[in-house]
Amino acid sequence: MMVLDNLKSLGYEVEVKENGIKLSYKGKGAPDKSRVVPLLEELKANKDKVIKKLKRVRKTHKIYSKILEDYLWIVATDKELQGLVDEGINETIYTQEEVSKMIDGDVTKEGLKAIHRVKKFFPGSSVEDISNEN
Repeated sequence: MMVLDNLKSLGYEVEVKENGIKLSYKGKGAPDKSRVVPLLEELKANKDKVIKKLKRVRKTHKIYSKILEDYLWIVATDKELQGLVDEGINETIYTQEEVSKMIDGDVTKEGLKAIHRVKKFFPGSSVEDISNEN
């Protein structure tokens, strides 16, 4: 979507927050109002389309695990993890990197359940190291 690309090129970060759009200016200096105002008007006029587009861009998946007997989220990045935490998501959230570490580390079902309990108790926590202490 052109309006999103143009805002991004001017230093804005555009995100979906609940049922709205959040803009954060990350550029240097003051934004050029003569360029920004028309883009904001276009953004408002196409709010529903923009939200749908932004939601499609997000790479998050909610799944049910038979092993854990619980719902969980798998996200592509730490930023997406933090975004779900900020939104108040109640289910446990894993990044793709964490899932890869657990697969590569041959984590047992009991190990998965232990990791899940810790992540559930500490929302937003991450798996940094998987090692077998035995």
